[in-house]
Amino acid sequence: MNLILNAHDAIESEGHITVTVQEVKTTWIEFIVTDTGPGFSKEALDQGLDPFFTTKGVEGTGLGLTMVYDMVKISGGEMAIRNNYAGARVVLRLPLRKGFLHQACGMVLLVEDNPDLRDTIRAMLTHLGHSVVEAASATEARQLIAGLPEIALILCDLKLEGNETGVDLAQTLDKAGPPFVFMTSLPKPDELHQNALRLGPVLPKPFNQDELKDLLQNGYGE
Repeated sequence: MNLILNAHDAIESEGHITVTVQEVKTTWIEFIVTDTGPGFSKEALDQGLDPFFTTKGVEGTGLGLTMVYDMVKISGGEMAIRNNYAGARVVLRLPLRKGFLHQACGMVLLVEDNPDLRDTIRAMLTHLGHSVVEAASATEARQLIAGLPEIALILCDLKLEGNETGVDLAQTLDKAGPPFVFMTSLPKPDELHQNALRLGPVLPKPFNQDELKDLLQNGYGE
């Protein structure tokens, strides 16, 4: 929205703003925003992503592009600003995460090392219509995945029993396998939490049944 508002101000309500989206090498989702305004000045190309830099005088905060840039970098993506032959061009690349369809009666592999939490989450899943198999470690999870092709979804904590994390487990599985959803009580700035966000949805703990249901039905997380 910040990019669109900046483009709108640049063209002064006369001209065109174009947004295109494309998949890049099954790794990135690329958003390109262009306008037919005057384009970025040399100063803006050099400093446009710096906090509080603005070309709008007292009417600007200098935070619009910075907020977009920060969001992209936190998500593990890239951002570039440049000029077209006519107007400005901003390219955003974010890690591509395929959505998944909720299967009301699908089997869920629940990977959680805390027995009490495992019991609670299992109850949520079964109440939502899922059958559940459980593991406490990445090693146990792999054994179940290999033996149970009917597993439709993996719901995995980031901290597991043993030396491997949920991220380690996800990185060793076939990308064509079941969708992977992480859960954690780690704060969002934590490195492990950030690494998980680059691979799939992350459901913050604690969560209730409605929050779990919403994630499973919509195929995305925080």
